[in-house]
Amino acid sequence: MRALTAEEMRACDRVAIEEFGVPGVSLMETAGRAVAERALELLEESGGDGALIVCGSGNNGGDGFVAARYLFRAGVDVQVLCTRTAEELRGDARTFHDVAVKMEIPVDYCADTESLPPLAIGPGDVVVDALFGTGLARPVEGLPLRLIQVMRELHEGGVKVVAVDLPSGLHSDTGQILGEAVRADATVTFGYLKRGLLQYPGVQLAGEWEVVDIGLPPQVEEQLGPECVLLDEAMVRATLPRPARDTNKGRLGHVLVVAGSADKPGAAALACLGALRAGAGLVTLATRAGGHAATVAAAPEVMGLTLPGEGPLGPDDLPALQDALAGKDALLIGPGIPRAEPTRTLLKRLLSGLQVPAVIDADALNAIGDERAVFAGLEQEVVLTPHPGEMARLLPSTTAKVQADRYGSAGALAAETGATVVLKGAATVVAEPDGRLAVNPTGNPGLATGGSGDVLAGIIAALLGRGLPAAEAARAGVFVHGLAADRKAEQRGATGLSAGDLPLALTELWATWSL
Repeated sequence: MRALTAEEMRACDRVAIEEFGVPGVSLMETAGRAVAERALELLEESGGDGALIVCGSGNNGGDGFVAARYLFRAGVDVQVLCTRTAEELRGDARTFHDVAVKMEIPVDYCADTESLPPLAIGPGDVVVDALFGTGLARPVEGLPLRLIQVMRELHEGGVKVVAVDLPSGLHSDTGQILGEAVRADATVTFGYLKRGLLQYPGVQLAGEWEVVDIGLPPQVEEQLGPECVLLDEAMVRATLPRPARDTNKGRLGHVLVVAGSADKPGAAALACLGALRAGAGLVTLATRAGGHAATVAAAPEVMGLTLPGEGPLGPDDLPALQDALAGKDALLIGPGIPRAEPTRTLLKRLLSGLQVPAVIDADALNAIGDERAVFAGLEQEVVLTPHPGEMARLLPSTTAKVQADRYGSAGALAAETGATVVLKGAATVVAEPDGRLAVNPTGNPGLATGGSGDVLAGIIAALLGRGLPAAEAARAGVFVHGLAADRKAEQRGATGLSAGDLPLALTELWATWSL
């Protein structure tokens, strides 16, 4: 399912109206009717009989007037609250306002916070939030802020809220709150999904969303840029390789995992297990002396290569790693490795001659820091898997800025480095160098535990080794990693879920998919 920016959605509307001759009133009529239908469903569930429609001055307000008309005709006790006088409304919004007035639907106009009328609405009733649409780009203030606060207070008091296109106060592109935002039980969005509904806190504020076809010609997509999609099971399953009945371990990919240290031996074990459970035929772990014990205990199938010397990885380890890469199909480097300044030099030299696709994770990313030129001109595909803190060091930026625009942050790093970027966290973003984005809907708070990222890195490396292109390996990896966690949480809850639960949960997922 494709998700659009506000600018892309405006382009779709413009093309539909100006180039295809679709009447704007037709789009608005269809949108408003869908909102009313969702509001009626909530009223039926809650037993309420009243609806407050909060209308702004733009197209969202027009959608609200249409919804008010349908609710009124259905016998609902409707009250409309509009932030503009009739004379100040323009275009299609004014058209549908006038229809509502002629039908004698009660409309109150408020110019400021002092002129808010009494609200005849209570628990079980419905508020339709038609205040702002996708165009909001600055923090709300004044009357709109007060109306958002009123809608939040009503929601806290048991009133159901339906948002028109997206909750007012939410940034359509990033999902961030612009000062304060409505909390909805349901969001009815039009034509296409909006990107802000897929990132937190937008996900939590939107409630249950649905995309309504309002009659946009399919050709409008020709005006759009690189796609941003919401991953789903069918999409992912279509990309996963199915082993032939007569296959062998050599044909299923051999992954070299460079991971682990005296302080973090479990990181290597989890990464190797992730690769094995994702279907790698062979996994070899390269680590310092004594670092194999934890991995062998967890996965005796893993072969070992001892890196000579002690302490952080550095240039002296290059010959051993280059030799180890001979005959391998993918590289994973980073989980729990011992690092210092020489580690950056090692990585530069290792990557410059890389002959297999690679996943760069965790402490390998930290060793590289903001020296993004390391990735320029590589002959092999690379997947970078930073969490927000690591992403901030790579850009460089701050964690807060990264989280405020996860699409932009991931996309910027992918474009500059030529790598596929997996920005981990709730609603993980996968960004490709050509601008394409994917958002992962799977996963739960149980993944917020040490080691879960190591398992993910192993999964992606295994899929690379089995022949998937970097973007497909990253998309499939994040989806199945999160879905395995969801299946495990269904069995015993998300609290207490550990990274060690994920590899086995992954094999249980494969069983249900017959893979």
